[in-house]
Amino acid sequence: MDYDKLKTELATDPLARGYSGLTDAEAAASLNATDTGRTRLVNIPSTELLAWAAGASSGDRPRYLKLEEAAVAHASEQIRAIAKAAVKMIDRDATSLDLSKPDRAAMVGALVAGGVLSPADQISIYALAAEAISRKVELDITDPIDPEHVASARQLIGA
Repeated sequence: MDYDKLKTELATDPLARGYSGLTDAEAAASLNATDTGRTRLVNIPSTELLAWAAGASSGDRPRYLKLEEAAVAHASEQIRAIAKAAVKMIDRDATSLDLSKPDRAAMVGALVAGGVLSPADQISIYALAAEAISRKVELDITDPIDPEHVASARQLIGA
């Protein structure tokens, strides 16, 4: 158990979760619970990327067709190159898109700025990459947090 991280979290309560008013068991449960307000970006596997590309945002055209057309006919050479790379990624098995990498995020942003993808497309791909996590995972504490851990951390901080 990473008591330094747990002790800091309980002592400072940076998200105002109210640890001081919780029992050890309630604090442990709060830290371990998956929380829709806490997310991280995960890789989008090729099967999910293909399904996303085949779809369309409300009132829009299928994303795959927009990317294919941009790969051939967009006025910007840079946007054509990004669109071609996107189509290749979608077409290949066993690939994944990691939007936590700044260059991948910039490519999606460029496709939106270039009018290839819509802002709604961008929102939907980020939603696909978002995974709800617990505060424990967000803090990078690998072990499950038990009430005994909370009690020990509270003793270390004198709470």
